[in-house]
Amino acid sequence: MVMAESGLRKGVALWVVLVGLGLMFAASMAYRVNNPSLARVNEETPAPRGIGQEQGGMAAGMGQAEIAAVAAQMARLKEDPNSLDALLTLGDIFIQGRQPAEALKFLNRARKVNDKEPRVYYLMGLAEFGEGHFAEAANNFESLIAITPEPAAEFSLAILYRHYLSKKEQGDALLRKVIDTPDASEDLRDKARQELARPAQ
Repeated sequence: MVMAESGLRKGVALWVVLVGLGLMFAASMAYRVNNPSLARVNEETPAPRGIGQEQGGMAAGMGQAEIAAVAAQMARLKEDPNSLDALLTLGDIFIQGRQPAEALKFLNRARKVNDKEPRVYYLMGLAEFGEGHFAEAANNFESLIAITPEPAAEFSLAILYRHYLSKKEQGDALLRKVIDTPDASEDLRDKARQELARPAQ
């Protein structure tokens, strides 16, 4: 029982870390858009994070502002069922609300709209992690990195490798890459150093 509780605490802690890294990823993507020399694809500026959950039973405990925000995105989808921004925003909403299965419904649609969009794979990685599908989460981060090397995604993938997929060497290599990446934020590089000092599980 104690071991089960410890595992649950570890999973929740790593979930918080990974979702928090989404803020870094969003900021990085926005920076790349505004600095074309750094961009490999022409991405839209990411939508604001953490704005609520969908209406009805899925919005239990949400405030009116969050419910209204989701209603607005659903209205956009009614006008344009292939709105990539609306689909990604809704996926992000459910990730922030810890409803990864709901997030994946929108993110799978987003991937069909544009399978070259890095945000699709980052959010799908987070959602699959939340579902406990660690190999699938890793596959999504790998797909993102193949499109555009991104330190936040590399850090997330390193966590999966080291703690869930028994791939310590690959995880350590990614952490060292993040530490040595000049474009990575100092906060992320510090997190990578701390993670590298921790034993893999």
